[in-house]
Amino acid sequence: MPDQAKPVSEAPGKVPLIGHVLALRRNPLDFLYSLRKYGDIVRIALGPWPVYVLTDPTLVHQMLVAGDSFEKGRVADKVRGFLGNGLITSNGLPHRQQRRLMQPAFRRQRITDYAKLMAGVVDDYCASWQPGEVRDMTETMQELALRLLSKTLFSAALAASAAAEVQRCLPVVLKGMLSRTLSPSDWWERIPTPENRRLADADRRMRKAIQEMITTYRADQGDHGDLLSILLLARDQDTGQGMTDQQVSDELVTLAVAGMETTGTTLAWLFHELGRRSDIEECLLTELREILGARELTTEDLPRLKYGSALINETLRLYHPTWILMRRSTDTVRIGDYVFPPGVEFLFSLTAMYRAEEHFPEPRRFAPERWISGTAADLPRSIFMPFGIGSRSCIGESFAMTEMLIVLASIVPKWRIRHIPHTRVGEKVAVTIRPKNLLMTVEQRS
Repeated sequence: MPDQAKPVSEAPGKVPLIGHVLALRRNPLDFLYSLRKYGDIVRIALGPWPVYVLTDPTLVHQMLVAGDSFEKGRVADKVRGFLGNGLITSNGLPHRQQRRLMQPAFRRQRITDYAKLMAGVVDDYCASWQPGEVRDMTETMQELALRLLSKTLFSAALAASAAAEVQRCLPVVLKGMLSRTLSPSDWWERIPTPENRRLADADRRMRKAIQEMITTYRADQGDHGDLLSILLLARDQDTGQGMTDQQVSDELVTLAVAGMETTGTTLAWLFHELGRRSDIEECLLTELREILGARELTTEDLPRLKYGSALINETLRLYHPTWILMRRSTDTVRIGDYVFPPGVEFLFSLTAMYRAEEHFPEPRRFAPERWISGTAADLPRSIFMPFGIGSRSCIGESFAMTEMLIVLASIVPKWRIRHIPHTRVGEKVAVTIRPKNLLMTVEQRS
């Protein structure tokens, strides 16, 4: 270890105490933005515990690729009661074993199979739209993402009623997760308030529905081409063991929460930008016409949608849904100029980092062209990593990108979606950063 690296405990003044978590709860994004001016690493108080905020993407990258030197931190501890020990919350050997078992569900051929299901779901969903109707696009994209997820998780007809119950319960579970994530203590969660009772009831009903599906699929023993079938058929290459019902349930809940919330929110922001920028909408339409003509989209077309991919990248940069993430050191680690002991909590915000001007000129301007011919196209993964990096990167990255491209390619050529004049769209900080008051009018294209 280099001599000039000083343990934080020996030089506390080098990492200033900036604020308390109450500031994070009141106005979290402004608070996180403000930390950059104090340095690459700053210290805040989360209840009685110090938390070190990394404001520089290269330091975040350094931490994420450090493997077993870090585990998920307090955020994962708080949501483990809902997600169980799935990929988002598990650590160490259990995480590596589960990821290995789940990897076949996200191989290229499987993604191709899911994509064939997705296009039909989007078309069926939009068939209920009425020209001229006003829709809340945040709710619309959340609902569409949940339908797409349900179809790929549980495609068999025998799972229809249970899948519907998951669709009813999941939004309630998501709504209750934010306050628990930021709460510095656990005592409030044990009080039977109406919100806590609703949350517990939705969680119980969702788990019951998922267990019914698992039981039905195990009895059927077939491969329905969906994620649940693959998880039940997966076997560890060393032991030959498959997942228990509890493991499958935890992973399904994890996939449902991550897939609905993050994808739905990203799509809502994307349609917000398309609705207020006719120039980027026309660029996307031009690309779709040149590639597709009058025919329907196929999975072979997806890699050719360069502008569509740039739109998604720019949306993930400016409106990254995961505004707060944490890690906990499991070993003595060096980050930047400091050495930290085991058990230290670290926090970082991809949203705050990607809205800084150091790597993204005019960071508040939505500019998809920066991913085609601009400087962003040449950025290393250490600067822009919207799906994470290293052993804990998002296993569903290809799935999510495929899903969002299919939604764009299926909706934009057929529907023009515009903002209601004089409507002010804001940001609502929940589990993700959602658009607030995103009311838009849908019109069929001729």
